[in-house]
Amino acid sequence: MSIRFFKKLYAGALALACLLGTGTGAAEAVSDIQTYRLENGLTVLVTEDSRFPLVAVRLFVKAGSAWEKPEEAGMSHLLEHMVFKGSKTSGPGVDKKVENAGGSMNAYTSYDLTTYLTDLPSAKWKEAMAAVRDLAFDPLLKQADLDAEREVVLAEKKQRGDSPMTRLFQTTMAHVLKGTPYQTPVIGTEEALRGITPDMMRDYIRRRYDPRDMVLSVAGDVKAPEVLTEARELFGGYKNHNVLKLEPAVDPADLAHGLVVDVKPGPWNKAFVSLAFPMPGMKDGLMPAADVLAHLLSGDDTALLPRSLRIEKQIVDAVDASSMSFERAGAFLIIAQLDADKAVEYLKDIAAKLASLKASDFTDAQIARAKLNLEDDYLRGLENISSIAETMGSEYFYDPASVGGERWLAAVRGVDRSQLQQVIDRWLRPDALTVAALVPQGRDGAMAALDEFSAKAAVAAGWPEAGTRVKEEKAQTTKKDTLKPEVVELGKGRTLVLLPDRSLPYVSATLAFSGGELLASDEEEGLAALTASVLTSGTEAKNLHDINVYLSERASGLSAGSSTKQFALRLDAPKRFAPEVFALMDEVLKSPAFREEDVERSKREQIASVVSREESATGLVGRNLRHFLFQKGAYAHRGGGDVERVAKYTRDDAASFWRRQASRPWVLCVAGDFDRQQIEAFARALPEPTEPKLESSAPEWNKARSLELKLPGRDQAVYLMLFPTAGVDDKDRAALRLLSECLSGFTGMLYQELREKQSLGYSVFPIDWAAKETGFLAFGIVASPQNLEKAKASFEAIVRELKQKELPAETVARAKAVAEADYYKSRQSRAMRAGEGASLLLQGKELDHAMKKLEEMKAVTAAQMREAAEKYLDIDRAYELRVTP
Repeated sequence: MSIRFFKKLYAGALALACLLGTGTGAAEAVSDIQTYRLENGLTVLVTEDSRFPLVAVRLFVKAGSAWEKPEEAGMSHLLEHMVFKGSKTSGPGVDKKVENAGGSMNAYTSYDLTTYLTDLPSAKWKEAMAAVRDLAFDPLLKQADLDAEREVVLAEKKQRGDSPMTRLFQTTMAHVLKGTPYQTPVIGTEEALRGITPDMMRDYIRRRYDPRDMVLSVAGDVKAPEVLTEARELFGGYKNHNVLKLEPAVDPADLAHGLVVDVKPGPWNKAFVSLAFPMPGMKDGLMPAADVLAHLLSGDDTALLPRSLRIEKQIVDAVDASSMSFERAGAFLIIAQLDADKAVEYLKDIAAKLASLKASDFTDAQIARAKLNLEDDYLRGLENISSIAETMGSEYFYDPASVGGERWLAAVRGVDRSQLQQVIDRWLRPDALTVAALVPQGRDGAMAALDEFSAKAAVAAGWPEAGTRVKEEKAQTTKKDTLKPEVVELGKGRTLVLLPDRSLPYVSATLAFSGGELLASDEEEGLAALTASVLTSGTEAKNLHDINVYLSERASGLSAGSSTKQFALRLDAPKRFAPEVFALMDEVLKSPAFREEDVERSKREQIASVVSREESATGLVGRNLRHFLFQKGAYAHRGGGDVERVAKYTRDDAASFWRRQASRPWVLCVAGDFDRQQIEAFARALPEPTEPKLESSAPEWNKARSLELKLPGRDQAVYLMLFPTAGVDDKDRAALRLLSECLSGFTGMLYQELREKQSLGYSVFPIDWAAKETGFLAFGIVASPQNLEKAKASFEAIVRELKQKELPAETVARAKAVAEADYYKSRQSRAMRAGEGASLLLQGKELDHAMKKLEEMKAVTAAQMREAAEKYLDIDRAYELRVTP
């Protein structure tokens, strides 16, 4: 649990989803989790869940980077890559077999463990278990494969280094946990990676891959006794080779070396600042209190730091506190993104807040809200089958004595003010503070806005001591309900869609209006997004803080957003609070305030989000791609708009846009465990539309066919080759979609040719996009700048081959199976189903539209795909987009 709030802001930069620190599993079945132990010590966890025809399998191995020797730094992660090259158990191509069966497989490495994962249709559950076995045991480890994959990992390392959040995190960990196994990045060092050999990998496997140190987690439409029988067959024959020993936990007091400050200038447009304190490992009894304290500091907009620093003083774009614990050590982090000229002010302010921080600062209501939201966050993590397998396995891995998270949940419920004060007194100490910052490089040789001297002075000004050395039951659920959708036409441009699902006591709803960017002129780019942000910031009776407190006390969410063709409000709440949150949605719709301070804050945050997104090459591409292709109209509008234009919008602009938007036809789609009568009454009481539905028109393609964007100071570049194709309802759309599916994945032609054979880049992918009137298919790669021309030549060769030859039957079958599995996986989320239902009905389509399109795609032949390639993949008419340093 300890990393959940760190992930909110920085999940895209840090692959740390596996570092949760709670508990699951025991010697007998408890709640929905059935637990077994094989004779060789391997633990098997099973959760039977028949809501969807899916199965998720995870194999957790105590073989993360924290177990490596210095000369092996990066071994665990590199080995994770190598296992996909083939196993002595079943030879090469295990990933291909899984994709052919309609599934997906992957692996990830963290500090404490490596996890092998497979998601498949439940009819193939045995293949899913065999797949993770094949990955983990007896890899081939050929020298030629190692030479190629080493370069891929080094390219991945450079790509991660281009992310300011990743670089900040690695810098912070190197200082705050210096001298522990957690100071080195999981991906390792280039020197160590260059020196790793197949024999070193085999020795590492002998040391770390004992069944006794593994957890097999299976969730989905399976039967536990059958899973146990298969587990014995697949895994029972493997032996343990090592003497079991426990590594001692790290004492945070040993890591307190006085104030440490590290400021690094770079090619950033924003400043990124972290404050960190060492903490013990996740089994320490106070860790749940640290989780509660992190939530009190930044869990939502009612919390101390975002309310003070982002909303009131407007010093930061975002600020987040997290209690992050590993097996033997941990860290308490506060990370902020802000304008560089506010860095000194921020450091003074946050240091002063930490210096005076006391548990008595928080009211009983605030503490209760924090505990409610932590418990709620845990329960929401059990919505889809993949996360159930992930959560119960990782929890058991760290705390076998706690079943289903009960011990962590009970501890959180029991946190009191004295425990919060102990966390502050023991660990948030000035002599243990590390400050790390990435700041924009000064222009024309000028000094950066912040350096180590000014950072130390700012911290000491706020916290003088830092400058010196100072010595309720889990919800009972049923999974037997079937999903029976209902469409209720209310008349006058109003439609209600009901999607019952009582597997968890939660409700999600989307109220979608015709409009969004369609309603905004080119001169109003970004106004719809701004209006959405301001809309939920206050009503005539409630200000932003009132709304944030109202939602936090109910563990609920209410937000608004705008896309190309619609403007939507989204609601998510526990069943028992749903009527109150729907009442708040009604209040937002009928009496929004559009206060000046909310508009100015939302403008600043929208601009900061745009700038932050364009810090990465892929983000820069994503924001500018359609703007380059179409130039004008709704399809060309950039997410977040133009920075200079957004800065000029006023409250009158936003209020006027909302009046225009609120007059358009709407669809309300509700998914989850709800009272039908209450929902229909709510829908009928909503305002009636007075204007017609908006219709889009075909965009005009740009006559210029190439664009190069610059992002200085990065090691990686992006190249896209793009071909105009057909709209969503065109007869060729199914063939184009299937063609994209065939090109994607580990066994797809793009990945196999550019990464596996040529090692040109870490990330290779197709993009298939379609609107009503047009579409495109693009080939993309993230690679070193010097490899872009090679990538272009390879893309051209692939196009020629697609036009000349039919794809193999096995490839086509794999793509169809993957698409079908993805269909079910994506619809496990109530919020996704509510959003999809509203969008489809707003477009005049039926609820089963996506299923019908899937069936059309499954009927496509290899010959039809070749014809589509011949028709649309014209290299002479292709568009090119590059992002280079």
